[in-house]
Amino acid sequence: MREIERIGRGGFGIVHRVEDDEGNQYALKTFSLFQPLDPGLEANVKRRFEREARIQSGLSHPNIVPVIDKDTENDPPRFLMPLAAGSLQNDFLADRTLGGNYMRALLDIIAGLEELHALRIYHRDLKPGNVLRFEATNEQGERVPFYAIGDFGLMSLKETQVTQQLTQVGMAMQSDYYTAPEITMDLRRASPQSDIYSLGCILHDFVGVRQRIPTQEIRDEGDFAAILLSCTRADPRRRFQSVAAVRDALLGLGDIAAGPQTEKEAELSDLLSSDAELSPDQWVRVSERLEDARDARERHGMFKRLGSDRIAEVIRVHPDVAAQIGRMYAEWVRDGVFNFEDCDGIAARLELFIRACPLDVQAEGLMALLYMGTSHNRWYVERKFVALSGPGMSDELARRVAVEIRADDRKACHAVDHLEHSITTSRAGLHPILVQVLAQICV
Repeated sequence: MREIERIGRGGFGIVHRVEDDEGNQYALKTFSLFQPLDPGLEANVKRRFEREARIQSGLSHPNIVPVIDKDTENDPPRFLMPLAAGSLQNDFLADRTLGGNYMRALLDIIAGLEELHALRIYHRDLKPGNVLRFEATNEQGERVPFYAIGDFGLMSLKETQVTQQLTQVGMAMQSDYYTAPEITMDLRRASPQSDIYSLGCILHDFVGVRQRIPTQEIRDEGDFAAILLSCTRADPRRRFQSVAAVRDALLGLGDIAAGPQTEKEAELSDLLSSDAELSPDQWVRVSERLEDARDARERHGMFKRLGSDRIAEVIRVHPDVAAQIGRMYAEWVRDGVFNFEDCDGIAARLELFIRACPLDVQAEGLMALLYMGTSHNRWYVERKFVALSGPGMSDELARRVAVEIRADDRKACHAVDHLEHSITTSRAGLHPILVQVLAQICV
């Protein structure tokens, strides 16, 4: 590899743009310290850098920067990554709203964090400079931007001496504008909530009305005020419990801003906005209002008011009504046209029905995920369909989905073709029964 220029540096490494013999360019990160450490700890930090390379190379998600190759035997160790087209930091400085597409960037970050947190990995240093922009080519040959989380230098630090000294010399303090207060004192206190704090700070960059104070709660004005505060509470226990909950709140915010448009929507909104748990009879009324919706627009407004907490509630309080609502929800998702930024939250809500409702609702929900994901080209939704339709799926459910695939015939084939291209997967990774039926009808 030939070094072209230095493009970045951090507490643990320096990043160069490099080029191979065929003219392909990459980003090469090499271990280097830019702060004093006790001699006995430098070797330990180097091992942490090597561990960062190994962990990052084991992650496979479009919203996490991949490691293409690593050389941890070299001195200094280094690893190779794809070359980004830009960073969220630079894009924000050029246009605060990213051309009105800031929500897409946030959803990409949430999707990446959701993958990390599922593996009990916490970033600790999430900020716009560590969120990189890449481009993918869609089926129409267009270049489509997306964002991925990178720079995991603080991710794997757990050892007491190392974390204490890095905090003392200011390593953790360099990013305090986005860092949760509890980990400015001790990096070992990282949790999903510390990354959620940073996520709230990034959201504020896009929508904030007032200036914020680093490491403090964000008490702002406007439509996003409650979400910003719930991301950045001083007590981590009072923050959102997961990034999925943040996504659901963002999806619900659009519902509030839109406001009910019909008498039925207003009645449903009053029921669902109550702080109290609904009775079984009230859930029957909700189901009836949804079923009686006069057109697709009215049903759309109603369903968007049905948040994850309420879905979990109806599943617990009235499973039969939950199944009825789940069938209608799956039909809405399957046939609907949605804003790109709404798709992830809708898919997460649909998954609640898929995991708890009878077999027919599960099958219809999975097909709805497939069609929404592929028609909207939303990777998060496509990956969710693949994850739920793999070999771990029950044979009974696989046979039921196979019936749906046969009924949809070429439509299902086209969607699976798109899926394979979109997220670089193979239908061979689906449940064997689904693989078999696709081989029979998609010829």
